[in-house]
Amino acid sequence: MKIKVTVLFILASIFGFSQDIKSMKVEVAKMYEANVKLNSDEIVDFLYPKMFDFVTKEEFKNLLDQSFNNEDFTIEFQNINPNFINSEIKKIDNKSFILLQYDSSYLLKINKDISENATEMIEVSKKSIGANEGSYDRESNTIKIKKRQYALAIADELTNFKWKFIYLEKDQTVLRTVIDETILKKLGLI
Repeated sequence: MKIKVTVLFILASIFGFSQDIKSMKVEVAKMYEANVKLNSDEIVDFLYPKMFDFVTKEEFKNLLDQSFNNEDFTIEFQNINPNFINSEIKKIDNKSFILLQYDSSYLLKINKDISENATEMIEVSKKSIGANEGSYDRESNTIKIKKRQYALAIADELTNFKWKFIYLEKDQTVLRTVIDETILKKLGLI
């Protein structure tokens, strides 16, 4: 009898664990699609709610919309194979965390001719977002940027234990303001 209970407990743990990873993969695929569609309403719904302690959802949506389409350029995300890679789930203080990596690619359609400054513009674009690849198409006056993107998936009481995301950037300013430093240390992020 004791062996049956142990086996059932192990099986439940394994299947429960894989279900959490599975549900995160579904959510990150939806988040990626929202980015490809440039749907700011959907994008903000995938973000970790504590981010909106500093700026409202509406303000963030407006900021996104202005970044995607303004007088200087428009952004078009490319629907490429993202090659998602995720860590195992780390449970800390009744919160679940998964570190993610994936490829992203987008086009910056510049509204004025930059052909004379294209190399400089590519480098500035790459540096500002931490990208490692960039190219310029003279005919369309477009810069194509490819980047390995990093994010942190979080499921906790604040998200009703549904996966939400924070994009990880070089300086991690946002991350440090919404996640406790002791948790960041345990995750190896600082």
